[in-house]
Amino acid sequence: MRETKFAALLIWSLLFSTVAGSLHAQHKSIMIGGGLSTVLGDADLDIIDWYSYGYSLTARYIQPFKKTDRWNITFEYTYSSMTQQGYITKELYRPSISQNYIGAGCRFYLFNTIKEYNPYFMEFLPFLEASGGLLTHSMSFAEPYANSNDNYELTDGSYITATVQLTGGALLVLSQHWALEGFIGFRFDPTDKWDGLKNPDSLGDVFVHGGIGINYAL
Repeated sequence: MRETKFAALLIWSLLFSTVAGSLHAQHKSIMIGGGLSTVLGDADLDIIDWYSYGYSLTARYIQPFKKTDRWNITFEYTYSSMTQQGYITKELYRPSISQNYIGAGCRFYLFNTIKEYNPYFMEFLPFLEASGGLLTHSMSFAEPYANSNDNYELTDGSYITATVQLTGGALLVLSQHWALEGFIGFRFDPTDKWDGLKNPDSLGDVFVHGGIGINYAL
């Protein structure tokens, strides 16, 4: 009887240690989030005006290289849509822009404690991330734009292009499986087409999206 109890206790101990141990390792995870998006180009946009922004939805999968590593592989899909309103030399400018981005990259956690990965409530884990992928871009004018400025070439339409994205953010741990993830990402368009106006004197357009999401460790 004593041997039977000991064997049962040993089996339960092994099972518990396996489950508990996996909770303390660095997990692969998924993140679903949303927030605001905007294209910074040639128009004068008011940063405190809601008409300068649209919305953005992001799904991200994060896979550590190994359980005690600060480096992670990421896969991301983001959809963004906006109808902005601004002015160019006092002329109303209202573009409707949408983008679908799918890409892969690397994430690096700035704090070395991620290597131990024994998450505790309210632990703060900032990160930097770089990725590249394909982008479908669609742009049209919500209202006719006269283009009285001869310096601009209208670039409305749809196309597919390659792009890169830089992202910064942080995890705020809620439990061993759940965390909040805040992020802001930047994409650069050297062709200066994303806002529908191409200016030979411009360095290009910048797409910005950011928000907050739920991160679940698998």
